[in-house]
Amino acid sequence: MSIYQQVESHLPAQSLQAHPAVSTKRKVHKCDHDQCDYSTDKKSHLKTHQQTHLPADQRPKVHKCDHDQCDYSTDRKGDLKTHQQTHLPADQRPKVHKCDHDQCDYSTDKKSHLKTHQQTHLPADQRPKVHKCDHDQCDYSTEYKQNLKTHQQTHLPADQRPQRPKVHKCDHDQCDYSTDKKSHLKTHQQTHLPADQRPQRPKVHKCDHDQCDYSTEYKQNLKTHQQTHLPADQRPKVHKCDHDQCDYSTEYKQNLKTHQQTHLPADQRPKVHKCDHDQCDYSTDKKSHLKTHQQTHLPADQRPKVHKCDHDQCDYSTDKKSHLKTHQQTHLPAEANKIDDVQIIKQEPVCNYWVNVKHRTDNRAPLWAAESSIKQEFTELEPNKKTRTYFSQIGIPKNDGVRSRINQAISYYKCLNHEDRERYLNERLSVQKHDGSIFSELKDQDEVIANRDLAQWEILGHYAGKHYTDDSYSNGANSMGTILTNIDRYSFNTTQGQFISGFRSGNVTTLINACKTYSESENGRNLPEQNVSYMRHTDEQGKWIVFIIALKDIKAGVRLWTDYGKQYWESMGSTIEISDNEDDAE
Repeated sequence: MSIYQQVESHLPAQSLQAHPAVSTKRKVHKCDHDQCDYSTDKKSHLKTHQQTHLPADQRPKVHKCDHDQCDYSTDRKGDLKTHQQTHLPADQRPKVHKCDHDQCDYSTDKKSHLKTHQQTHLPADQRPKVHKCDHDQCDYSTEYKQNLKTHQQTHLPADQRPQRPKVHKCDHDQCDYSTDKKSHLKTHQQTHLPADQRPQRPKVHKCDHDQCDYSTEYKQNLKTHQQTHLPADQRPKVHKCDHDQCDYSTEYKQNLKTHQQTHLPADQRPKVHKCDHDQCDYSTDKKSHLKTHQQTHLPADQRPKVHKCDHDQCDYSTDKKSHLKTHQQTHLPAEANKIDDVQIIKQEPVCNYWVNVKHRTDNRAPLWAAESSIKQEFTELEPNKKTRTYFSQIGIPKNDGVRSRINQAISYYKCLNHEDRERYLNERLSVQKHDGSIFSELKDQDEVIANRDLAQWEILGHYAGKHYTDDSYSNGANSMGTILTNIDRYSFNTTQGQFISGFRSGNVTTLINACKTYSESENGRNLPEQNVSYMRHTDEQGKWIVFIIALKDIKAGVRLWTDYGKQYWESMGSTIEISDNEDDAE
């Protein structure tokens, strides 16, 4: 028995088990990689180790995922084990990566997700915005890839932007808000809370403009706000009107939306501003117009007289701009107040039955004006007590609400003041010299053209002029002399014994030329097609008004043509007859 066996036989059994044999093999296989002191007693281990010094894409990936249709492989067994957890249902994956921010219980199975999450605890201006928009002249950037994807859709044409169903609806009483995002609904619902209960985010972005205490939680909001401190001509007007020949632009999207409504026909503009005065149905598409209108309900001595005369030593003021304009003429020299100083639009030719008298137009001409000698006659007329519009002669259809829309347009037009009526007419109609291409006899005379595209059944304005009766006309014939012929030439019959003459007191509509003259020389000629006509209307006091209406769609720049009627050309001294069936009034 050797000495080792003798010693061993005297030791307790547990002592022998507590000290297992230690390998005495020498680690002769050493890694020769710079600054690596790894060594092993097995050559295969060294070979496996040395692969860790290779670039990641050169290491043999011997550990492969056996999940169906997954081609993941790696050089590390531990990585494979971590990867395989991605195939587990989300609620079964071990969320070992936890946020250490105070009062935050966020955890995830991915370290990269934790890193991204932790950035949400940074102040908004410190979060890295690594996702940037590559659209030309757009400097948008964000910390979220999804936000960038959503933003980029704003550069698409409106009809190409993806529409998601708005399945999340607000259940607050009388609220019809809906959205495609649950988070948006949650944010919206906070607007129904009392102001002191709504969650407040810290407004870390503050305006540094002198005496401005604006602050916000969003950096972009601050950037937009700061532009309000720039002079008006320096603010970026990124919202531009795409209407033909319109160069309007603004810094506010809502302003553009409001502006675009001005291109709609007057009867199609939403009249959201309504007068709340008792028994007043006035409404308008402009808030400023409503404000001005409401002052008409005040007693005369309470209306603000904001229009003041600037003539030296004159303290005249009024609540109406047109009154101020009339007043200021009293300060002009006497010769400047002559009627001939008004702009001359058309001058009638000299002939054996016509006197050379100038015809003038005024787009601020009132809806109704009686010749001074017959005002009393009209005062004594029995009022109709309701408005009536006569449609039958020009064949306006009864279906599709066309007549209702025309009456609405007439109601709107009748509420316009002088300035707005002038703008209304100037927007739709303008005057040019006729080139004689259809009627050579009209060459170089004035004619009316469409100033913009006009829609079928659109009200273009009213035929302005003075009202006469047969009796007042006859009684004044001696004093009128040769002017009488011109009064006839610009006249329209409204009803039996009454007519309107636009001569020297009309507007641009008095210059609309006739499409035919019923003469023998016109046989076989290529005559222009009638595209506008006249329509009668009476107000609540029984006063007759004639409106001009488009019979069809008319493109901008096209001449306006109407039919004066055969009787006009046969008599050359009678008024144009436009009477129609009394039973077809609405």
